[in-house]
Amino acid sequence: MSTPDSTPPEHEPSPPPGSTPSPSAGPVPPAPPPPPPRYGEYAPPGYRPPSYEGSVHTGTPAPVGRAARKPRLADVVVSCVLLAIGLIAVLFALLIAAQLPAGIQGVYDENDLGVYKPGPEVGGYTAAIAISQIVLYLVALAITIPLMIARRISFYVPLIAGALAAIVFWALLLTLLLSDPQIADLVRTSGGA
Repeated sequence: MSTPDSTPPEHEPSPPPGSTPSPSAGPVPPAPPPPPPRYGEYAPPGYRPPSYEGSVHTGTPAPVGRAARKPRLADVVVSCVLLAIGLIAVLFALLIAAQLPAGIQGVYDENDLGVYKPGPEVGGYTAAIAISQIVLYLVALAITIPLMIARRISFYVPLIAGALAAIVFWALLLTLLLSDPQIADLVRTSGGA
């Protein structure tokens, strides 16, 4: 019993997959956000980095490890100069140690003490001077270089090693000189005059 004036309601066919829905179908859901960029890749259009509300941090994160420390050019330069001076000092100490008997003979000649006859202890003192200087320099080198690579302050290591090397050198040299009876008498007599 239908009247010609009334027509049955027509149902709209559903849109085919992949097509856009008609405006009468209701609100369109928002498009999903684009994926975050991978390492070394530019962000796709429309990408917004996530926001951290309530976060106090506004800049980039602080680097960790080696990148956290800025290279200290002055420290590196001073450390390298001190290591170079230390190498020269070690070479001079080795030359002096090798020429110890001749140097002591020079002291004898200058003070008319006669001919110096080196005792068996001279070889031990010479070896002790040479070995101590080389070992202290190598220790300073082995500590300073890793500190410079790690970008940490390192200039104090060659300074301390140089001070220790000087103390050891002069202590051994003076002990050798004062162990000689004629030089010991010369020091005693010239100190009291």
